[in-house]
Amino acid sequence: SLHSPSTWPNYCFDTGYHWLNTPCDIRAKINSEGYVAIVHYLDTISLDDIPRHVSDESLNYFKVYWSGGDYPSVASNNCGDCLVLSDVNGDACLCQTTVVDKAVFNTAVNVTAADILSSLTVGHMDPDVYNGTSYTEEDEGDFTAYTKAGVYDTSTVFKVEDDVGRTLFLRNVRSIHVVELKGWEMGERKVNSK
Repeated sequence: SLHSPSTWPNYCFDTGYHWLNTPCDIRAKINSEGYVAIVHYLDTISLDDIPRHVSDESLNYFKVYWSGGDYPSVASNNCGDCLVLSDVNGDACLCQTTVVDKAVFNTAVNVTAADILSSLTVGHMDPDVYNGTSYTEEDEGDFTAYTKAGVYDTSTVFKVEDDVGRTLFLRNVRSIHVVELKGWEMGERKVNSK
């Protein structure tokens, strides 16, 4: 989680942000129009020490596309089970988030290197660094699949060469993630970020 160095001991850097080993929740602050701002929440650090642009006071809203058009709202559903925030900027809902990864390919049958290059965008390190203990290598002709126990899921890594000869390792996940809001259980309500 990112955090301002002002709360770190004096021996830390004087400028910028630093990664901490403190658990961090990413929450979604939803305004009355369904726009979302990202909020960082750290259990062990004072809320006053979280930078304003990622605090629960953030007004850095962006448009999202709500599945079914419904979203947590103070006016229409009292935020579901999410927290209600009220301040000088109006009412908003604060919900915990979970990112759901979806596998793009569930088999290597009829999959080409071009399919992989056009569908996958999340990189991965070379699975050979695990010394053959975690992945099984499967040569599929114009690409190599690294699977765990032969199963094509989100942990699968593809080794493929692009059109300029670079070797790429790409994780088998959809590049546009679905974010689920904990506490917003009215049907299967999800938000797609684009």
